[in-house]
Amino acid sequence: MKATLLTIFFLLSLSGLISYGQQRTVPEQQLLSLSLDFAGKNKSNLQQVLDHYSKAPGDSLKLRAARFLIANMTGHFSYAGYLQKGMSDLIDHVKHLEDSLDRKMWRFYADPLVDRAWDSVINKSKAVNPSPSQVFDNKVINAQLLIENIDHAFEAWNYPWSKHLTFDEFCDYILPYRFYDEPLESWRPLYREKFSWLVQAMEKIGSTDPVDACRLINDSLRYKFTFNPAMFSYPAALGPLEVLKGGMGKCLDQAGFANYAMRAMGIPVILEQIPHWADRSMGHEFCSVRKKDGSFASFLGAELPPGKNEIRNVAPKIYRTFYRIQDDRYLVDEVSLGDVSALFDRYQLDVTKEHIPVRDIVLKLPDHSCVPGETIYICVFDNEKWIPFSSTETADGKNAVFKDIGLGAVYLPMAIKSQMLPLSAPLLLKKDGGLSEIRPTGSEVEKVVLSRKYPLGEKQRAWLELVRGGLFQGAGSADFSDAQEIIKISWSEMAMNKYYYGNNGSFRYIRYVFPDSSFGSLAELAVYADSLFQIPLKGKPVASAKVKPEDVKIAFDGRLDNFIYTEAADTYKGEWIGLDLGERTKITAVGLSPRNDTNGIMQGMNYELFYWKDKWVSLGAGTLDSQLRLNYGRVPKGALLLLRNHTEGKEERIFTYENGKQVWW
Repeated sequence: MKATLLTIFFLLSLSGLISYGQQRTVPEQQLLSLSLDFAGKNKSNLQQVLDHYSKAPGDSLKLRAARFLIANMTGHFSYAGYLQKGMSDLIDHVKHLEDSLDRKMWRFYADPLVDRAWDSVINKSKAVNPSPSQVFDNKVINAQLLIENIDHAFEAWNYPWSKHLTFDEFCDYILPYRFYDEPLESWRPLYREKFSWLVQAMEKIGSTDPVDACRLINDSLRYKFTFNPAMFSYPAALGPLEVLKGGMGKCLDQAGFANYAMRAMGIPVILEQIPHWADRSMGHEFCSVRKKDGSFASFLGAELPPGKNEIRNVAPKIYRTFYRIQDDRYLVDEVSLGDVSALFDRYQLDVTKEHIPVRDIVLKLPDHSCVPGETIYICVFDNEKWIPFSSTETADGKNAVFKDIGLGAVYLPMAIKSQMLPLSAPLLLKKDGGLSEIRPTGSEVEKVVLSRKYPLGEKQRAWLELVRGGLFQGAGSADFSDAQEIIKISWSEMAMNKYYYGNNGSFRYIRYVFPDSSFGSLAELAVYADSLFQIPLKGKPVASAKVKPEDVKIAFDGRLDNFIYTEAADTYKGEWIGLDLGERTKITAVGLSPRNDTNGIMQGMNYELFYWKDKWVSLGAGTLDSQLRLNYGRVPKGALLLLRNHTEGKEERIFTYENGKQVWW
């Protein structure tokens, strides 16, 4: 759900977005028969498991567990083909790099060597097979894997922090042989061996609380795994062996790593999913551990402990993903037609209100827009288009209710006809629960001045802080023995900042001295002598001895998307980069860009502003001013707006214009 390779699943899911609770109507015996029929030639492997546990009366509970796994197996799948093999090869490549370079690749947020290897895998995969293929568990799983999984799960159920679980709870939170859509692998024996230390650790603190067990395991995972955004291009979860070997991945893999380790040790955990953020692209995954009282404590695998999880963006919906089928309404027909959907909707429950404040959106539908019983959708905006994230049915064709929607975002209800049809103006659901439409206020227009096409995030704000305390100096001597302060940086924006110098000073040498803890974090430097600060002066780049030559080049390459970055915060403490102008020159300003996301307004780009009126309506290119802001003279007041860059980039976000400022949604 996080990358272009997942588009196929988004399109498929329009026919089956989440309902609001359990929809189970098919008895387990019928589900078991369906699963065996769907297995086809692999039916013998499934039957072998049932026969194995039917022989001894003492295995009656294990037989029930086997029946549970097989009955709920239909629809579970993993990926096959070049992309899956490429991921395995990449993990092996990472291990080889670690061994040859004698350093842990996962210690780096996005190691360039790993990124290049992954790009190669993606490109080759697209050339061989543009779309990943799914293989259903029923048709390939072997009896040995299921028997091993059941036996080890029952042993894990005997731990002191697991014994309180009922059989049904055990089936949901300990027993499953798979976590999501990862490759089928034998994993329980290895993980149980690696995390067997938990028994003594729990004895040492005198606890039988599964939350304590979860915390101890999760703390240990922090040193074995790191988040790597390059993995978003891989549409599946990493396998248990891959994530253990590679030690890196996306948030889905963080959740997977925690699930493998904790279920192997009898800790009752479950996957929680945000299918799509309401205020940005992509979605998110995390976990919850089931407490002894039946409530849940959420956590982020290998990062945040139980009870301390953070939902850092606006979540429209949060779903709990089980192995057990939660919605079997279409399963009988799908199996009979031999066309089972590879979707997770059938395994998910809406638990949004367990995590965040919500309210229902009650919608009066336009006349003749829908018929009784029709499914309608509610959407959020990603970087490009409106994306459905939940659905409901209108009983009378006149009204609809979307239940438990997250607060603080803009939503758009739609119906699917020959194309997506809006059923209202965009709806602003405020953080206080207030609900209003966003639509132009009659014929009123206003002037707007735009500085960005995408909001600043926490990470980008941190980049701005990293240049605070940086110092510009001018001198006549190359050793800066006669240095004079031009400006000490106390503020910056995500742009080419120009700092006026009004002291009529003339210098041959200009330098920028890095602050103490900057990680480098510099995209561009410039010196100006003209009154409008438009034409950077030419000169010979110079630097202190410890600054890498390639970093000196970056500082004057004219590109804001290329930046200096050091592994340690203080690598360039007191070091400097500058310019030899060749002769004393009267300067008017100096310029600096921090590490930049290039979502500010940039020269040479083709921008276009749109407003929403049942579709995106163009307002043209606007006028660029000397401060690199786009000016528009006649924008419908109160409208929902979107600024696009047709030249480059992907991050674009809807906004309103209020009190002279862009307000992002």
